[in-house]
Amino acid sequence: MQTPSQPPRSTIGISDFVEDDILDIVEDVLSSDSDSKPPKHKGSYPGKKPNVERNRERGAQLLFQDYFSETPTYNGSMFQRRFRITKQRFMEIFDVLQSDRFFTQQKDCTGKLGLSGLQKATAAIRVMAYGGASDALDEYLRIASSTVDICLRKFVELLLRNYEETYLRSPTASDLRLLLSRSSDRGKIASGTYPPPLQYIINGQERNIPYWLVDGIYPKWPCFVHSIAEPGTPKEKLFSNRQESERKDVERAFGVLQAKWHVIARPGRFWNIDFMHKVMKSCIILHNMCVEDRVVHCDTDNDAFDLGGDLNLPMWGSSSDSTVVTAAAPDSIEALCAASAFTSNAVEYLNTKKLVMDHLWDHAGSHELEY
Repeated sequence: MQTPSQPPRSTIGISDFVEDDILDIVEDVLSSDSDSKPPKHKGSYPGKKPNVERNRERGAQLLFQDYFSETPTYNGSMFQRRFRITKQRFMEIFDVLQSDRFFTQQKDCTGKLGLSGLQKATAAIRVMAYGGASDALDEYLRIASSTVDICLRKFVELLLRNYEETYLRSPTASDLRLLLSRSSDRGKIASGTYPPPLQYIINGQERNIPYWLVDGIYPKWPCFVHSIAEPGTPKEKLFSNRQESERKDVERAFGVLQAKWHVIARPGRFWNIDFMHKVMKSCIILHNMCVEDRVVHCDTDNDAFDLGGDLNLPMWGSSSDSTVVTAAAPDSIEALCAASAFTSNAVEYLNTKKLVMDHLWDHAGSHELEY
């Protein structure tokens, strides 16, 4: 006896037993969840915690009374110690910053005043000066750490846009004449002229190949003069001592930069490489401003003013006075090679080193040698 065959099972879908109104409810829930997600750029959204009432007006009043009023609580020397630049220089920079709407005080939708431009500029320069966390400025300036980060980025961008051409320009003819003059006084080059071709007299020989004092990491090219690892004769000892002391001037200069702007000595945290590069250039600009203020206001007898410069103009000149040594980019290896006509000539390398040693020995003598 045959069993009657069962009818084939049909595929059962959710639409067969879920009514249309339930599907509508599910779709509404899913869409509401996606809408409640925080937007990329923050701002107000459902579920966001209310902002902290920092009383930013009080912070602006306190900052103004401490440093910017007619009778400030802290004098100019204390201002310069904490801001790293003079008050006059800070106000000059602040006038430039106010060309951007971000550094002007605005009202929100309720008519309440926001942060003042002085609060934002002070927050940016304090981060560069002390290198601390952005949140450390909240208690005094009444400003959130996220806003401090924005202030720093805006400050750096505007500083580079307005001052890079002046304070990070290439050396001028006057700069290089001054270097040659000081080099002669310190016993390295007897006399020289500029602009190119560079011509100077060393140990009685006229040359047109410049040279740099370097350490052992650089190749043995005629434009590089290395120290002597194990000096034996008094002449070699004198040369090594003077070469290393002169080369360390650059290292000390960077140490001074780090001591003034602590942001350089701190880890970059979440900043990208491009922004770290901008911060570094901004610190150099501010440092050059400090040097200019110190020379102009405190050292007017400096020999830098014997070159026919105008005291009413910035000591850093303008980009129109810049001197281009070669057609290649100034910082490129091609420009460095082009400055030396005998780049791979080992004989010329030894000859340059010998000329410098003999010139130094003839001018300094063994009386400067310390055993």
